[in-house]
Amino acid sequence: GDETAASLNAWREYFPAQTQFWIVDVDEARFRNRKQWRWASKTKRKHGCFDDENVWSDPRVHTLFGTDASNRTVLRNLPLPPTIDIIIDDAAHVIAHQLASLEALWPKLAQGGVYVVEDVTVGALPWLQGAAAADQIKRAPSNNS
Repeated sequence: GDETAASLNAWREYFPAQTQFWIVDVDEARFRNRKQWRWASKTKRKHGCFDDENVWSDPRVHTLFGTDASNRTVLRNLPLPPTIDIIIDDAAHVIAHQLASLEALWPKLAQGGVYVVEDVTVGALPWLQGAAAADQIKRAPSNNS
């Protein structure tokens, strides 16, 4: 998600009240920046989106901030439930990171569970630099590379 945790807010509305959410993100500061949150929320409200600024105090939301989701070892050792019914990867949109998450978290997926990768992106990503950018283009080439 973005500074307002928009995806998390949507999933909290969609799934039943007993659903637990385990949020893994490298950066907590962007969620705690009140000025940035107000700007992002106001901007999205113009398009009919509404955010819950109390999302982080919801007892169903368990945060694992400071986690590098591109590191398989770190992901494998997260204090997650032994099995997970649905895993939704909405991280960096970098194919190498998505593969690392899949390889690390797939063993935790419950029998008959669902693994979703949001925003599979091919080609160049403007925010990637150096070796990471070259790897993205090599693994997922496209006409926009």
